[in-house]
Amino acid sequence: MTQGTDSQTSVGGDRGNPVPSPTPAPGPDPVTAASDLLAQILGVLTAILAGATSGGTKKLLKVRAKAVRLIPEFLQLAVSQSVYAPKGSDPAALLQEWDLVSRLVAFLSTVSGLHKELSAVVLTKEAEIWKTVLAIYNLAAAHANAGGDKSVADLVSRMKAALANGPKAQKSVKTPIKPTPVKGAKAKKALLAAPVLEAALATAAEAKPAAEPAPLPVAPGNGSGGGAGGSGH
Repeated sequence: MTQGTDSQTSVGGDRGNPVPSPTPAPGPDPVTAASDLLAQILGVLTAILAGATSGGTKKLLKVRAKAVRLIPEFLQLAVSQSVYAPKGSDPAALLQEWDLVSRLVAFLSTVSGLHKELSAVVLTKEAEIWKTVLAIYNLAAAHANAGGDKSVADLVSRMKAALANGPKAQKSVKTPIKPTPVKGAKAKKALLAAPVLEAALATAAEAKPAAEPAPLPVAPGNGSGGGAGGSGH
């Protein structure tokens, strides 16, 4: 009995210090597995993706949402009665393509929902990791300021530069635009009134003052005054 007990406890070393069970091998990386599956999906859809236009979709004819359900009915009408088939068209082939389009719309809805969910996961995990990184940065900055490791100080300096705000945008001076008068003869007169007034004031300011008029000559005495003087002699 004793030997059995010793053999069980001595496998990993001394008694009382059993060796922990080995860590199970990690499972496949979900992101890598999903990327591989996505590559397969893209390979399957290669022929369909080749039909996309290279000139963008802005100039394409848009389908009215309320008329979508009527499209297969009109195509079926042209298939059953060729008189309604436009020249050079193949309504039967277009009906099959419309079935493919309908299934692609459902597939696209699933992909769009997956995109939203993945985006939310990315933003959530980024916020959690960033919060911890900022705490690490604050601790490292405190040690760097106290004369710590130079490599840590360099890392702190690079983070500080990354967090710094960029140069401020130059402020533009805006001049208010005078309201445009109402059209017509009165408007034209009002529009020209201010320039005409400014020109008149400028001309008046530059004009030199006129010379003072010369004094009028004194009129000579009349005959009676001269006679009186003569009579004094």
